[in-house]
Amino acid sequence: MLNPSVLLWAPLPSPGCCYSQGLTSLLSPQLADIVIDSLCRGVFAGDCRRLSLRSCFPFLYDAECSKRSVVLGMVAGGDKTPHPDSPLIQRSKKEKWSQWSLRGGMQTLSEALESYIKDKGVEIHKDTPVEALERRADGRWQV
Repeated sequence: MLNPSVLLWAPLPSPGCCYSQGLTSLLSPQLADIVIDSLCRGVFAGDCRRLSLRSCFPFLYDAECSKRSVVLGMVAGGDKTPHPDSPLIQRSKKEKWSQWSLRGGMQTLSEALESYIKDKGVEIHKDTPVEALERRADGRWQV
């Protein structure tokens, strides 16, 4: 599944290259098309051909840049520097949270947002495809 030509010394993908382009150069085209596209749709809800490799999975890009090979970069490891945690992350670690939710389920967030914007006079059209999104001269958005 790996593209043999990139195991050791392949050219680096450009920083702004799309996710599938970068991974197709690092992995086989079949793997990028099937597995990577499925992952992108599940995680980012987007087309992998339009997502940035560097932005979506910086560890892959960094591995390629640091060792000129994803395989060697992953074997060698990456940046082990600890990152500062927010108070909420510190609390979750201290209390050993394994998961979290909202009272009434996660859908209560979207329901609360819907209720809030309806109260502000926004009209919501559900199950309707968006054909255009334009910023008007007054700074407001038109869908």
